[in-house]
Amino acid sequence: MASSQIPPAPRLLGGTYSLEDDAGSSAGYYATVARLVDEALAAGARADALLAALRSASRRRRALRRRSERPDGTPLGVALTAARDRLSPYLLDVESHVGRLSWRERWTTVLALSREQYLVAMLEVELASRVNRAAFLACRERIALLPHCAKIHDDERCHARPIGLDDVCGACAVGCTVDELSRLLRRHRVKPYIWMRADLERFIADHHAQGLNVGILGVACIPELVTGMRRVARLGVPVLGVPLDANRCARWLPERQPTAVSLERIAALLGESRTGEGRGRRAST
Repeated sequence: MASSQIPPAPRLLGGTYSLEDDAGSSAGYYATVARLVDEALAAGARADALLAALRSASRRRRALRRRSERPDGTPLGVALTAARDRLSPYLLDVESHVGRLSWRERWTTVLALSREQYLVAMLEVELASRVNRAAFLACRERIALLPHCAKIHDDERCHARPIGLDDVCGACAVGCTVDELSRLLRRHRVKPYIWMRADLERFIADHHAQGLNVGILGVACIPELVTGMRRVARLGVPVLGVPLDANRCARWLPERQPTAVSLERIAALLGESRTGEGRGRRAST
């Protein structure tokens, strides 16, 4: 009797990274990065101090590379060395990507992250989400900013429309990653928006002026995500982040390709237990 099981999806490859294994699951990545942060904290680092150290180290590319090659015994140094050994399988040919950039593009931090900066970003996103999770869940208003590259349709066919802060999914297609994300987030009283034109500074300032607290959850590729999380953190807002399983928009590949994100990881951050953690939901063309 033939098996009715659906075969696993092949690994989703991006321009510089892929969080998935050969079975199409990102569960191994999330388990690995969580263990690395656990180990750094067990070595005596305070979570807030380690987070600040990661952000500071990421700004100095050459010094960061030297530190990852020759650990100095500090929790940060140990974490960087361990990340280089255990998170590298999730990185692709970062150096070739950077080498193809124009001189102007190399000054764009998001596009030109080095291999070591990617490793720091992975640790930072995991740690920042832990540090901010309780405060985020306690916020009266919680929003999520979702990437337009995860839509199943191009802009002309997509039914998303501006409502309030930014565009809101119109649920026009079954299997669209943005639609699935939006449904999950609404169940947890998080307002989902497709980030197209939102003025975050003004939005946050208006809430703070009214004495209202707001939390933000971001979904994006790793370089965009860590940059956005730092920006929101500077505004005094609790922020969570979940990376796309691979960076596959036209900024990273010759043309936009379907991408995915772990709904299970988002559900876990919001307090919902789901089976099969790490399996991304893929948009299709």
